[in-house]
Amino acid sequence: MIHLLVGKVVMSVTGIALVLFLTFHASMNVVALFSAEGYNMICEFLGSNWYAIAATLALAALVVIHIIYAFWLTMQNRKARAVTTVTT
Repeated sequence: MIHLLVGKVVMSVTGIALVLFLTFHASMNVVALFSAEGYNMICEFLGSNWYAIAATLALAALVVIHIIYAFWLTMQNRKARAVTTVTT
């Protein structure tokens, strides 16, 4: 029972991180609508820092972890579900 709870926590934390990434990414694109100079500053800042590359790798890891746990939790839920077969 505890391992299912841990799996759900991992799914929620990775999901929140992915939503935060999408929010940040969308915000950067909104800046492009109002200021080309501002967008270029953001791109230059993110492209020239090592932590942007580290964040990209971490994001890729979060996506993989999220998919693995989604698959694992789905299999656990299907195994736990009582399946009854009705024959006529």
